[in-house]
Amino acid sequence: CCAAVIPEKSTPAGMSAFLHELHATYDYRTDLALNRVYVQRSGEAVDWYLNHLNEIGFENMMEKETLDHQYEEGNCYLRGTLFPGSMLEPTTALAEYAEKLGIDFYYETPAVQLVADGGKVSGVIGRAKNGSHICFHANKGVILATPTRVLFSPPATTRTMPPWSHAIARMRRCLRKSSLPKPVTVSSWVC
Repeated sequence: CCAAVIPEKSTPAGMSAFLHELHATYDYRTDLALNRVYVQRSGEAVDWYLNHLNEIGFENMMEKETLDHQYEEGNCYLRGTLFPGSMLEPTTALAEYAEKLGIDFYYETPAVQLVADGGKVSGVIGRAKNGSHICFHANKGVILATPTRVLFSPPATTRTMPPWSHAIARMRRCLRKSSLPKPVTVSSWVC
């Protein structure tokens, strides 16, 4: 399922109330700044995703019942899209289409460090399967894709997480110090 906040059908006060409800849902362990980006820009990101799926003829999706969160201060309208098979199907369809267009993918190349230029994230260094490192420089922005459990876990649990969680912690610190021009999407990293 993809869920997106639709600002045009929401009030600013309602979106703010939803942001704080979302933050409370995860016991205040999430990064409030990232939650704010989701509330402000998820509609734009999900629309991009769905438009590209429609463009390549992907049909195994249906609109989910929308939710209009009502608060004393206003409302926050969410639109959902379901993928009956799995979330892997639409992502795979887009990846296959992109490969046909000549886009290169580097599977099994986890991010180990963000690259900053002038206080802004400008790329990422990945570790290839053979152990070598490769640097990707971004033209427009860096998209982070990390498991939800890593982003929503309290710092104390970092000791029990896989070694790459330290790279995620470095990414979080770098993001807090950076001013990214576009929304940060949490699901996988791409340059």
